Amino acid sequence: MSKLKHPSCLLCVEATQSGKTSIIRQMIAQKAYDYEFKNIIWCYKAFQDWFFEEKGISFFQGIPENFENESLVIIDDWMSDLNVKIAELFTITSHHSRISVILILQNLFSRNKVMRDISLNA
Repeated sequence: MSKLKHPSCLLCVEATQSGKTSIIRQMIAQKAYDYEFKNIIWCYKAFQDWFFEEKGISFFQGIPENFENESLVIIDDWMSDLNVKIAELFTITSHHSRISVILILQNLFSRNKVMRDISLNA
C-alpha cells in the first residue's frame, strides 16, 4: 500500500460517531506516512478516555501557539471554532515548517469563512 506523503494536509470528514477518530488512530498505528514524525500532537476540545491508552502522542486541549518542525498535528472536533490560525496551518505552516495536518470534521460545507481556504489546501 502507498504511504501518505509528508508534509501534507488532510481532511477527515464524516458524520458524528462514524469512526473518524478510529481511522486516524489506525493510520498512526500502521505508520501510514512516508516519514517517522518527531512529534504527534492531538489537539482536542473534549477529553476522551482512550487518550490514556496512546503512547507516543501528545494531547493538547486547544491549539498550541507553535508547532515543532517535522510533526503530525491532528485537530479534532473544531468544526464550530475554525479560525485563521487553523487555516494558516494548511496554507502556510504545513510546507514551511514541514508539518502534516489532519483536520477531523463533521461537515465539509460549513459556512465558516476560513473553511474554503482549508479545503483548497487539503
